[in-house]
Amino acid sequence: MEKERIEGAIIEEPEEVPQSTWVLVGQFFVVPVVIVALCVGIFILFGLITGDARTARDYLEEVRAGKGNRRWQAAFELSKYLNQKGSQNKESRLARDISSAFRNAKDDDPRVRQYLALAMGSLRDGVAVEPLLESFDDISPEVRLFSVWALGEIRDARAVEPLLKIVETQDHDLRKMTIYSLGLLQDARALPALHAALNDNHQDVRWNAALALARFQDASGTEILHQMLDRKSLDSSSEINEQQKSEAIINATRAVALLKDSSARTLLEELKANDPDVKVRSAAIEALKEIGVSGSVDHRKKAGSP
Repeated sequence: MEKERIEGAIIEEPEEVPQSTWVLVGQFFVVPVVIVALCVGIFILFGLITGDARTARDYLEEVRAGKGNRRWQAAFELSKYLNQKGSQNKESRLARDISSAFRNAKDDDPRVRQYLALAMGSLRDGVAVEPLLESFDDISPEVRLFSVWALGEIRDARAVEPLLKIVETQDHDLRKMTIYSLGLLQDARALPALHAALNDNHQDVRWNAALALARFQDASGTEILHQMLDRKSLDSSSEINEQQKSEAIINATRAVALLKDSSARTLLEELKANDPDVKVRSAAIEALKEIGVSGSVDHRKKAGSP
C-alpha cells in the first residue's frame, strides 16, 4: 500500500481501487485526498455489503439504535447507499431525520457525524444546511471537513458567508475543502477569497482556487492551470501520487476547455501525443475540440468585467 502524509497523519491508500468504490471526485475539482482516503480505507476494511434489501431507513435506524462501532459503520453504509441511490431518495422527511440524527450524535463517536454529513451532502436537501453550519464548532476536524464538503454539494447560498468566515483557517485540509465548496456554490461573493487563494502556500489550495475561478469564466488562475497540465512539472513533486497527478491534469484540461484557453494548446497537444495515461490523453483530445481553432482567452479577465 502507498502511504500519504497529511498534516502529521499517515493514511494508507490501496494501490488499486475497485470500480465500485465510492470516491468523492467532483466533475471539475481536486477533492481533498483525506476524504478519498478515508472513504476508500473504510470500503477496503469492511467491503461493500450487497445481496440484502436494506434501505436508507434501515441504516438510519441502525445509526440510532446500534451499539458500539456498529453505529458509525451504519452511518458509513447509509452515506454510501445514498451516494449510489441518492436521486431515488429525494424525500424531505428522510433528510430531516438524518439531520436530526446528526444533531443528536454530538457526544457520539465523531465518525457517526462525519458519515451522516456525507449522507446529507448526497441528498442535497436544504434542510441540512443549518445542522451542518452548526458543526463548524465541532471538536472533530473530520466532522468539520465533511460538513464543509456537504454544504458545497447542497449548493445553498446560506452557506456562502459562513464558509467565507473560515476560508483563512490555519487547517490546511479545511481551507482546501472550503475553497472547493465555495467553487461549487458559484456565488460571486466568493470571488475575492478565490483570488486570494491563488497565492496560498499549499499547492492543492491554489489548484482548487484556479479550477473554481474557471467555472466563473475567470481566467485569473490560468498560469496555475498550465502548471497542472505539465506532466513533467507534476512528476517533480513528491506530494502527490500517480493517480492524483492524472486527476489534476484531467481537471485542468476541463478548466482550460471551459475558458477556451488557446494558450494551453501546446500543453494539450503534448498530453494528447505522449501522456502515459489513456484517460489523460482522452481528456486532452476533448479539451482541444472544445477550444477549437479560434479559441482565445484574456488572462487578465476577471469575472464580471467587460
